[in-house]
Amino acid sequence: INQQPDELYNLGEKITFPITIIASDGIYDFLQFSLICDGKEQKFPKETFDIAANEVKKIEKSILLIKKFISDLKGTCRIKAYFEDSPSDYVFSNEFKISNSVNISLEESAKEFNPGDSVAVKGTARKENGENVNGFLELALIMNSESDAKMYYETVSGGVFSLNFSILEKAKSGQYLVRIRIYEKDPLGEVSNNGLTNYNIFVKQVPTSLEIVFENKNAGPGEELKVKSVLHDQTGEKIDSIAIMSIKNSNNKILEQKEVRTDEFLAFPIMYNEQPLNWTVVSVSNKITANSVFEIGQKESAKVDVINRTVVVTNTGNIPYNETLLVKIGNSTVNIN
Repeated sequence: INQQPDELYNLGEKITFPITIIASDGIYDFLQFSLICDGKEQKFPKETFDIAANEVKKIEKSILLIKKFISDLKGTCRIKAYFEDSPSDYVFSNEFKISNSVNISLEESAKEFNPGDSVAVKGTARKENGENVNGFLELALIMNSESDAKMYYETVSGGVFSLNFSILEKAKSGQYLVRIRIYEKDPLGEVSNNGLTNYNIFVKQVPTSLEIVFENKNAGPGEELKVKSVLHDQTGEKIDSIAIMSIKNSNNKILEQKEVRTDEFLAFPIMYNEQPLNWTVVSVSNKITANSVFEIGQKESAKVDVINRTVVVTNTGNIPYNETLLVKIGNSTVNIN
């Protein structure tokens, strides 16, 4: 072998090696070449060869490093040459490496995003031999599993790539895996060189709606009103935050205003004689305002006292009391309207 192979090749390249054959006797045989990589051998089609005694022939051989010709061979390799009739009399080339690796370098960019934000992915891709990649890019955005991945595609030209995609408006808050694969194809469409790189991005939890929830929306006089604020994110999940809650009567007067954690009840006692009118609860959290109207329930109630020799009946409800009271005195009964 007159010229040894280079130290490193990537798939898709061509190895050229000139051979000189000097014969002391005439040779009429099949010339065999094979590629051996990490213990695996791929033989190439043998060729007829003839040379007279004391002649010299020079042959220039080449191997295109594609799957069709070398199968899946890669790693540390050598070329072997011999004649079919004398396989033990062979010659090896120097060792060299066949690689299918692509090195991906990403530009620094933001790693935290709001739903609906645009994400820019830029960088360079070079084969292990230093040459630029001309191929394809696949980007998978993964949160829970591979089956849930959102896929994006772009081409790579001259070793440079740029891809933009948007976070879904309803994307769940949490950490997402960005998996980038860059690969080339050989002239027959088989994937040759390829590389992978991963990094994480975080989608923030963004408040989108505020809800007011009553434990009992028809709380009556003398009872305790319990109400809370529930803050939701872009997917409807609850957000732990602070809300300023105000309780207003029918005249829009603020009776209570308090800072309360979301999803925790605010308790407010309603006086026993409050009229059955509509009141309002207003809540403000993260620049979102919500309000809800509730009605104080009707309460028909009376209290009976005996003071000295007098029966005293007092209306303790919030509406007129139109019932009949039965009063027992000894063995007698008296109805009081």
